[in-house]
Amino acid sequence: MAANLLWTWRSAAIVVVCMLVGWYLAFLIIPMFFLYARLARRYLPATRDLRRLDAAARSPIIGNFSETYSGVSTIRAMRQQDKSLRNCVRLLETQCEAYYLSNTAARWLSLRLQFNGTILVGAVCILGIFLSKDGGLSSGIVGLAITYALKLTDTLNQVNRESADRETQMVSVERVHQYMTGTAQEAALRSEAGVVPAGWPSSGSMKVQDVYMKYREGLPTVLNGISLDIKGGERVGIVGRTGCGKSSLLMTLMRLVEPQSGSIWMDGLNIKDIGLHDLREKAAIIPQDPAILTGTVRFNLDPFRVKTDEQLWSALTKSQLRERVELSGGLDSKVEEGGGNYSMGELQLMCLARALLKKPESGGLLLLDEATSDLDAETDKTLQRVIREDFKCTTITIAHRIETLLDYDKVAVLDKGTVVEYDSPQALLGRPSEFQRLAQEAGAKGGTAGPEAGSTGR
Repeated sequence: MAANLLWTWRSAAIVVVCMLVGWYLAFLIIPMFFLYARLARRYLPATRDLRRLDAAARSPIIGNFSETYSGVSTIRAMRQQDKSLRNCVRLLETQCEAYYLSNTAARWLSLRLQFNGTILVGAVCILGIFLSKDGGLSSGIVGLAITYALKLTDTLNQVNRESADRETQMVSVERVHQYMTGTAQEAALRSEAGVVPAGWPSSGSMKVQDVYMKYREGLPTVLNGISLDIKGGERVGIVGRTGCGKSSLLMTLMRLVEPQSGSIWMDGLNIKDIGLHDLREKAAIIPQDPAILTGTVRFNLDPFRVKTDEQLWSALTKSQLRERVELSGGLDSKVEEGGGNYSMGELQLMCLARALLKKPESGGLLLLDEATSDLDAETDKTLQRVIREDFKCTTITIAHRIETLLDYDKVAVLDKGTVVEYDSPQALLGRPSEFQRLAQEAGAKGGTAGPEAGSTGR
């Protein structure tokens, strides 16, 4: 705004100096400014929208570059260099279209302003020549007026440019305002005093009653009336085909997405009535995609520095990661962005160590979302044993390895967002069921294979 006022003041000063040559120039300057205002009304909206398109088209280029840099080895291994290059060129061409039109609009305005400026300079020169002959005007004033008139084109051009920049930069304010007014406010982080009893949850029992959930308005419902009754300390497995709602159920339990209807009770308390932090602090989560922070191993395991070194090393030992961390330099060794210096399986082990450090003394909840999907079968068995021995709380596990769930208390089979089967693994394997079918397809040792078992399908 200050820069715009400065250039406007310079334009006014040029007009005043030119008027010193003769007041007759007012008959020329006034129509010129009307023409300038008309040009500005056409130029400003066009260049503002073109700059928005240019800025919006640059973001995919930066994102594509980052993705290509991270996955360059995969691109080369799959011989997709040409496809990656075509995608990059396509994004650049899209951005260049808006960039080219934005510069073309600037040249369009500059040409018309130069035409206006040429007329003004010519008028000042002609008028100055005639008035100088009569001795009524000094040559110094005429020369000063001509010099100033030559700068009018650039000055008016800069006024338009500053105005366009100001309007373009206000797009960020529009986005902030839209985010503040158009986004639903999440629930309170902390409950009011007395809502959450001391020591809650004591057992970790959970009751899910007729829960429906969709990620946002306009999208289909992903959970369609799910109901589960989980006793405190039980280990429950969640299985099903891709897209059946397994991960969505865990997100609903942690209130990352609020349910449309239904209720979830934990130890007699509706989780909708408590604060988000009060709920999530009671749960240890090992996600499918490891959540890794850039920093050190210590910072990833204990970001608030409430655990001792002995506790950190004990967690790393149980998660089969101690030797790897020692080779890297110990607890203060560096973890690169996204855990780039560790394999995916090692990152999952690090999340397991973090969960071990967070586990409550009693009660609580452990959520595993394909937590060992990148580990070999032998390491998976070892870690499952660690989970059984160290976590004395309610455990809910999403797993595609059916053998992982054979010693669980209950298994829930989901299909299209509903629970189609909920019983012990032995009971489901002992009769024709969807769980038995999944076990046969996975080749689980507990599943019955062969023609006779195969004939018990749908």
